[in-house]
Amino acid sequence: MIHAPERTPRSVSIAYPTHLHVNLLPRFQGRGIGSGLLRDWLVIAHGRGAKAVHVGVNSENTKGLRFWARSGFRTLDIDGGSTRTVWMGRSMSRA
Repeated sequence: MIHAPERTPRSVSIAYPTHLHVNLLPRFQGRGIGSGLLRDWLVIAHGRGAKAVHVGVNSENTKGLRFWARSGFRTLDIDGGSTRTVWMGRSMSRA
């Protein structure tokens, strides 16, 4: 997915125009590092006018899907969507 990512569906980029990635090596996962990075990123992005944000998560990445859901992201329904990528979004009103 890193070398040949899917294009973000237009409906996602219109409703959630800001995109982000948080990729941590396994030895750093589950220690609050990702949550801290995300929290700081959201504050900065909100301060720069971002209104909504999206991520694309590999459908097999169950730990990643749980992380984003716990972080306030919801799964977006995409017509004709991929089975490889789960698109998730959240409003920046809670940054």
